[in-house]
Amino acid sequence: MLQKDSMTNLYNFEKLKIDYVNFAKKPTLMLVNIDNFNFINLTHSYKTGDEIIKQVAQFLKTFSTDEIIIYKLYGDEFMMLLENIEKIEEALALAENIKSEFDKYNYFVDDEEFNLSASIAILECLDEDETLPYNKVKLALQNGRNSHKNSISVYREDMFLIEKQKELLKWAKKTKDAIKENRLKAFYQPMYEFKEEKITKYEALARITEEDGEIITPYYFLDSAKLSGLLPALTKSIINQTFELFKDLKGLSFSINITDEDLKDSQLFETLLSLCYKYEIHPSNITLEILENINDSDVENVTLKLGEIRDAGFLLALDDFGAQNSNFTRIQNLNVDIIKIDGLFIKDLDTNLNSKHIVETIIYLAKKTNKRTVAEFVHSQAIFDLVRELGVDYAQGYFVGKPLPEVI
Repeated sequence: MLQKDSMTNLYNFEKLKIDYVNFAKKPTLMLVNIDNFNFINLTHSYKTGDEIIKQVAQFLKTFSTDEIIIYKLYGDEFMMLLENIEKIEEALALAENIKSEFDKYNYFVDDEEFNLSASIAILECLDEDETLPYNKVKLALQNGRNSHKNSISVYREDMFLIEKQKELLKWAKKTKDAIKENRLKAFYQPMYEFKEEKITKYEALARITEEDGEIITPYYFLDSAKLSGLLPALTKSIINQTFELFKDLKGLSFSINITDEDLKDSQLFETLLSLCYKYEIHPSNITLEILENINDSDVENVTLKLGEIRDAGFLLALDDFGAQNSNFTRIQNLNVDIIKIDGLFIKDLDTNLNSKHIVETIIYLAKKTNKRTVAEFVHSQAIFDLVRELGVDYAQGYFVGKPLPEVI
């Protein structure tokens, strides 16, 4: 059976793996990946994204020769298999040419022009590589993007990213052990509600407790939990601990962070409803905080699932608003109840006029769209007083209270 991608008529990943093994002298690999392709899918449609993929394939075909074979991989990835490249400098010259022409090429969908760029990674293969070293060239691509998009990178055994992967594996094991040994604990950080003039809400935060008493924050283990598929188990543990604690705290509400992986769990909604019924907690006392990585998901499916959760009475909050991918489009698409203003704009609110203007704009937007706001990283009396004056609904940060394993 001819192994071709139906969209681009290029050979697919399975064919690439077969072809690679059949080369006696292993060819150089060049991975081409479209920059910010997820943003096109998010802001336009998957149909538009598919059309872009087709046009990029047509562009890359212009570089095809008897010694340059092009394959369509997953999503927005293409692999070029380069025969008879004797020196890495030759591959780099080709990559520079592709990158330069890629920027100039005209991409149009329904009369709208798209300005695209691509990141490229090169791997000079060894004849000892019996199977396709896809992970290596992928690591090189990610390493290049750590510096900037529209990059060209070459795989090296001493890459920092490889050390990072080893670190991720180490933390994946530590996280798995912590869940198994019940050392993954929920800590609770208070939120002060200005209207009520008291603490009315707590955010549940994951922590790993070591045997020596050390407390480890998600900064160290969240990425590894995601890569190793442990996030749903981690979230489930925090949910169960939090419901158990708040069953007797009827005057308080709480929030729990959810990720892209959690929304893929078909049992999440049923679990939440079951625990509400078991502990007699109304869904309106529970806020699900949407983390930044949900932006990379199938937005239509995410919106559908979050709508189902919201219709049941749960509240939705957009975490870290204003930073990275957490932007105005997400407010519109995800229909949240609460906007959490990223601490980047709160921490220097009393000294940075730009931060103040940004916060004022977010608060204005929230009031116009009937949403509440939370100021994160409130660390001093001056910041606390200022966010109150600006009209923020809740203050959260070390000035209000640190995350603790109990509710004060």
